Amino acid sequence: HPDGWGGYLSWRLKGRVQTYADGRWPLVGQRVIADGVAMLTRRQDAAPLFSRYRIDWLMAPTRLHLQVRPPALHRWVLAWQDDDAVVLLRRGPAFAANLRQVCAFYRSHPTLRARASWPRRARGPAGVAVPTDVPSALSLCKDATP
Repeated sequence: HPDGWGGYLSWRLKGRVQTYADGRWPLVGQRVIADGVAMLTRRQDAAPLFSRYRIDWLMAPTRLHLQVRPPALHRWVLAWQDDDAVVLLRRGPAFAANLRQVCAFYRSHPTLRARASWPRRARGPAGVAVPTDVPSALSLCKDATP
């Protein structure tokens, strides 16, 4: 998540989920700052960083998500999208448990299911992935419906 969102997320989630950055930059150091930027902007060399920092969720401003290269489509699923934020779930060690949470959320809030997929897909040239190609987490839920 962007550093400007970290303080709010830490407060709102009340310690249930760790956040990557919350604006206390003098405490974390320049390397952590640079790594955070690399992950948010999906630089090619950022893939190992998600494992190193045990990042299970990536939250980005929608505008940024749509402007940078798409994530590795086999490593991420879309958990949420709206005009302000995109939340991606990484296929890492905690993926199954996190996916169950996503599926349970949408079972409890069926009117929000549209947020788990893109309302319209912008297609790139043939064979070229675009940011809206990230598959929906709902496609992996056992009770998925169209």
